[in-house]
Amino acid sequence: MSNIVKRLSEYVANQIAAGEVVSGPSSVVKELMENAVDAGSEVVIVSVKGDGCELIQVVDDGKGMSFDDALTAFDRHATSKITDINDIYSLQTFGFRGEALASIAAVAEVELRTCQEEAELGTSVVINGGKLINHAPVACSKGSQFVVRNLFYNVPARRNFLKSKRAEMKEVISEFERVALCYPKISFFLYLDEQCYYNLPASNLRQRVSNLIGKQINSALIELYTESSIVEIRGYIGKPEMARRNSPHFMFVNGRYFFDSALNKAVQTAYEKLLPAGDKKMPPYFLYFTIDPSKIDVNVSPSKTRVKFDDAQSIFQILVSAVKESLGRNGIVPMIDFDGGSGIEIPVLEEGASYKMPELDINPAFNPFDENFSFSQAVEGHPESFRNSIIGVKEGASGQGGGKTAGTSWESNFEELGEDELLYGGLKMPLEEPLIEIESGTGNPAERNGERLIEIDEGCMDKAALFAVGSNYIVAYVHGRVMFVDITRAMMRICFEKMMRQITDSHGLARQQLLFPVEMELSPSDYVVSKEFKAEFEQLGFDFSLLDDNRIKIVSIPSDAGGADAELLFGELLDGIASDDIQAYRDTRKEQLVMRMARICGKRSSSVSVTQEEMDYIIQELLVCSDVNYTPDGKRITASLTLADIGDMLNRR
Repeated sequence: MSNIVKRLSEYVANQIAAGEVVSGPSSVVKELMENAVDAGSEVVIVSVKGDGCELIQVVDDGKGMSFDDALTAFDRHATSKITDINDIYSLQTFGFRGEALASIAAVAEVELRTCQEEAELGTSVVINGGKLINHAPVACSKGSQFVVRNLFYNVPARRNFLKSKRAEMKEVISEFERVALCYPKISFFLYLDEQCYYNLPASNLRQRVSNLIGKQINSALIELYTESSIVEIRGYIGKPEMARRNSPHFMFVNGRYFFDSALNKAVQTAYEKLLPAGDKKMPPYFLYFTIDPSKIDVNVSPSKTRVKFDDAQSIFQILVSAVKESLGRNGIVPMIDFDGGSGIEIPVLEEGASYKMPELDINPAFNPFDENFSFSQAVEGHPESFRNSIIGVKEGASGQGGGKTAGTSWESNFEELGEDELLYGGLKMPLEEPLIEIESGTGNPAERNGERLIEIDEGCMDKAALFAVGSNYIVAYVHGRVMFVDITRAMMRICFEKMMRQITDSHGLARQQLLFPVEMELSPSDYVVSKEFKAEFEQLGFDFSLLDDNRIKIVSIPSDAGGADAELLFGELLDGIASDDIQAYRDTRKEQLVMRMARICGKRSSSVSVTQEEMDYIIQELLVCSDVNYTPDGKRITASLTLADIGDMLNRR
């Protein structure tokens, strides 16, 4: 009987194992940078060409390797980091599995040149697809230089599953940033297609954060520090006004990047009273945890970005308290000072002074269960001041029963209204056939998820009564139906449709030139996005020029933006661009940018009262929109009630 279980060749086994370690160019950059840091380097230079499959080069000035070690390093499970299983629980280095170099060499053409400081000659090792091509002495400088070419050349199926060039480079940049943020004392350089993307000299942590993310973040960072017997946490958190959808969030434990959704939730919990409920935006944070290595497990996944904690619940609570304390120290959250004196003045009864107790007028004749009860009859025989307070009689008026003045009491108003009239907002309006029609046809959005919505004829404005409720809502009585309108959401719908029409009809939004151009410093990644999306931004009404040092100069903004801050407006749009393929945005997602612009332009201060002219404009423009019920992102704009609905609610027991 023949055996059906066979041992895989080392070549096949290495290619299979490489799939866990090398998922793309960013994985190669990560592993080689971590090796450079573990080698004690002071300078690390990363160069990437194309989408990373063409060339990845990492050069460092670390301690290098000997002739024999340079070759052994490519053997699977060969490492200088640990010697015993217990070493995993006291790690002080990035790597420990000894799989990275073997995995990279199995799916690419790799050349290593390395030299130790005291050696006269270095070593060259060339491996293609897991096969040794050359191992010989060579003249080279101290440290190591890895060159990885033609990634996945021998595994074409893996190459076909790579993302777009822009998406792959985004991940390369992310991996570079994680290592660079973890070791600010090391100088890092990143070159993309021979252009310097990052030049990060050795510095302190705050300077490293500013150099990576952009100097504009420096003034918005709040220092955080707490220490306990369980964990030490230090780093920086952002002020609430820095909250963005794609704010940078970094967590490190014992010099290793990781992400933990529970600890991210802890930060959100600390900010929950400072940010709008349900808002997905979060301020940036850069948190560094120091903990006994025996209390964590980093051997969870090949990427080593997941960590298990022995006492996760305690660390969660400590982090919440640390963030709240840091916010409080900087005046972001009001704190109670128990040592300070009371600011409340308590009146003291002066000796010999006389005080009159407050009096309360009551009506002993009032009977809430008497259907024939009349205020006018009930107050007969009571003082005139009391009668005036009940039925709205003006001081000094004469006549029977205090002389009612028309329109000065709720009772008189309701008495004057007939069954065919309704007093609304101080206006009496005849009840006519409703012009707001409810239909379930497919021609327009009369129903959504079984919910009955409204549809309004444009002509109904001629007979609509409008008034504002607070500064957020408009209430309109329109031919037998009461309509409630969210002002901000209505403005978003109006702005969105207006902008889409302008882009479709005239290929761009109208713009207004700034009296004083605004220079804006961006992070390197945002600068690249601005450069690639320049045509899209111009369609949205922005004119700007690209300057050196990741700066742009904005000279005009959309006319519909009104008095919006140009820097804030542009930054909000940058936040709305995800890491997907730029061509996908150009082809199918332009509406997302327009929608974000409409949301910004449609915003208004919740403390500013809406005028009658503004209410008229909003309702008239909303009624001609393609959908009066929902914003472009699906939030409800309007709700309505018929008089029958109101009657049903009032008659419910």
